[in-house]
Amino acid sequence: MPDISSFENISSLDAVLFAVRLLLDILPYVLPFFLGFALWSLWKNYIQILFMSKMQWVVLEITPPPEAKKTPLSMEIVLSALHQPNPGNFWERIWLGQIVRWSSLEIISIGGEVRFLVRTETRHKNFLEAQIYSQYPSVEIREIPDYVYDVEYHGDNEEWKLWATEYNLSKPDAYPIKTYVDYELDKIAQREDQEELKTDPLTTIIEIFGSIGPQEQLWMQMIIRASSKTYRNKDVWFGDWFGRRDWKGEAKVILKKLKEKVGEGKASKEEQETMAAIEKKISKLGYDTGIRVIYIAKPDAFKNPVTTGLRGMMKGYSTQHLNGFKNQDATSGEYPFEKWDYDLSTFKFKNVAKNQREMFDAYRQRSYFYIPYKRKYFVLNTEELATLFHIPSKAAQTPGLLRIGSHKGTPPTNLPI
Repeated sequence: MPDISSFENISSLDAVLFAVRLLLDILPYVLPFFLGFALWSLWKNYIQILFMSKMQWVVLEITPPPEAKKTPLSMEIVLSALHQPNPGNFWERIWLGQIVRWSSLEIISIGGEVRFLVRTETRHKNFLEAQIYSQYPSVEIREIPDYVYDVEYHGDNEEWKLWATEYNLSKPDAYPIKTYVDYELDKIAQREDQEELKTDPLTTIIEIFGSIGPQEQLWMQMIIRASSKTYRNKDVWFGDWFGRRDWKGEAKVILKKLKEKVGEGKASKEEQETMAAIEKKISKLGYDTGIRVIYIAKPDAFKNPVTTGLRGMMKGYSTQHLNGFKNQDATSGEYPFEKWDYDLSTFKFKNVAKNQREMFDAYRQRSYFYIPYKRKYFVLNTEELATLFHIPSKAAQTPGLLRIGSHKGTPPTNLPI
């Protein structure tokens, strides 16, 4: 080993040799930690896969009545009742692989017929139906086959053309999106004709989904689970290095800074409104959320304007000084050439066909929080989530929106040419 008692005349080679020797000396001490972490990760993935393979699922279609008079508050009550954050005790988590359960709220259009669905575990079916009927006694709920298995897509065939995207929040989770309360949808109209004058951002989604033709399909899923402590506490060191806080803890950090500005008299009116909005958001239950949309059609029927509409259909939930949605990981082949796309979020080129296959498979498996497709998710509270998914009132006049009495039978979703 080189003598480094004096650094004045040390050569580059001596420095490299010293570094290598030092690494070899400490390797026996650190290697067990790396191996232990790797083995733990493999074990955790294995037991979770085993646990998830035993989960049984059901898809329920919720058909609204011709004139639904309930506000989105009804759906918020349903979502609050479904909030189950407990992943089990320590033994169930590390040995049985038990996880926080998830469900999927879905809006789909098969050839222009718009339907509202919920995919949940079979064991939760009766409880979910009871909660929905308690708030929406006039709806119809029925179990249907999972529509995603009526389409075979492999990314390399010519039978279907696909475009998909996922959405994320444009600001940290603490900032709320524009909700049904902001649109005054929580207020029951005094007169029948006033209901049609209300603005519901969900109508934009329904209109886009109802505009497609018989050889096209649009799928939207909102995968949700009760929020958990997933953030490292960045404001502390060493002694509390492994301390974690949930999204509400992150919100309190933001609120602290805003309150300091208010106390100093330096906060603008906009910042005061932001503070009130954040306080309101964290007062309600939160859901980890992932949103994914797929547009799939026969090649001759595929319309690029539909993808343009999907990119912008979430703008109705945005407020400039609060929060909104942005596209992430959208599949396309426009730049720089057909088979590759450039991801501005990671500054990397992606294989379009591979990305499309993975997005389709991730949608089919409703995978967002766990393997095989872990994605960057965000937190919405029950009010925000009910704004995105609720039984539309008669203000939604889209002809394609199926209501009780408007079923045209049950045609196969994989419509022929």
